[in-house]
Amino acid sequence: MLGAAARHEAEHKAERQKRQRRQAAEAGRIAGGGARPFGYEDARVTIRESEARVIQEGVRRVLANESLASICRDWQARGIVSPVGKPWKPSRLRRLLASARISGRREHTPRSSWEATRPLLGEIVADAVWPGIISHEDSDRIRRVLSDPARRRKVEDTTKRSYLLSGVLRCGKPKAEGKPGGWGMVGRPRSGVPRYSCPNVPGTDACGGAAANADRTDDHVRDMVLAALDSPLFVQRLRDQDHAGKDLYDEIRVKRRWVRSVAEEVTGRVRDLRSRHRSTL
Repeated sequence: MLGAAARHEAEHKAERQKRQRRQAAEAGRIAGGGARPFGYEDARVTIRESEARVIQEGVRRVLANESLASICRDWQARGIVSPVGKPWKPSRLRRLLASARISGRREHTPRSSWEATRPLLGEIVADAVWPGIISHEDSDRIRRVLSDPARRRKVEDTTKRSYLLSGVLRCGKPKAEGKPGGWGMVGRPRSGVPRYSCPNVPGTDACGGAAANADRTDDHVRDMVLAALDSPLFVQRLRDQDHAGKDLYDEIRVKRRWVRSVAEEVTGRVRDLRSRHRSTL
């Protein structure tokens, strides 16, 4: 009962917070904290002219069909960084240019509409209390461009290839002196030949210079896995791990019994309190 009451209060508190966020958005007020938004001063309502010109340039270049990666590389070469001092990555730049904030409008995305990753576009609900850096028309155009699924789709001829080891292979080549490798490799064909390559993503430690033939790599890894599965040493290690895990299972069972006993004790106390309360009425 105590748990149910706590859950009921938590749900009501969450609903109140949702209504407050919605009302703040519809009033065009500032939301959130953290680092200042790029293009604005610390108070979040005054335009920083030097960064505003950079945003306007980025919008023009994207609308002229230039890639986000090339813009990030150019900005990195020119020393243009984010408000926290980091080089621009395509994903971060995409969110900046697609934000309704830079057009002086308030955007709202209910928390219940997303789980792990916030959607690129939210609902524009009001004019904001801060001025816009770009026009509403340019903002609407670039939001359509950056949210178009065709812009991000990676196509090999007319079909999309699935790569067996995407997200598994790691680059072993350091990007610079003293920097270790380990960046995730992705499937990226060249001249129709499937390959794994270290992506040349601006603003990251990916070296962009390592690649391997996908078919030969898949065959090599497959042979290694089959050889390991056929090894008596591998089987013995699996058995040893099962034996080592027995102590952990026993500990979990003990903890579960302890939790049940505590729950029963709490339930008994609640029952006693109720009977005392009734006796006093």
